[in-house]
Amino acid sequence: MATTDPRTRYAFFRGTTDEAITASIERCLPLVCVVVDGSGESSIWEYEYLVDDEVLTCSLVHDISLRALRQRWKEGWRKLLLTLSSTLSGGRSSNSCNPR
Repeated sequence: MATTDPRTRYAFFRGTTDEAITASIERCLPLVCVVVDGSGESSIWEYEYLVDDEVLTCSLVHDISLRALRQRWKEGWRKLLLTLSSTLSGGRSSNSCNPR
């Protein structure tokens, strides 16, 4: 398992949760939240599966992937949902995205 794989820095959105939500809505892309906790299974997902060339290429084009630490996720998931809810109710209709 290569924990220093440089592709991991490209696999995840670089910015805040709010910025990831905004980017997801503006680009009409799904927001994928990957919650990591440093365990063996979490590390395999983060450093092997998600940086596989095929998965990474697909992810960079078809979604916004947000990496969240488990403890922060437990503390902040309500904020994420509230932010998403208020962003969506701020004038964006459900038909505003035109899938490619």
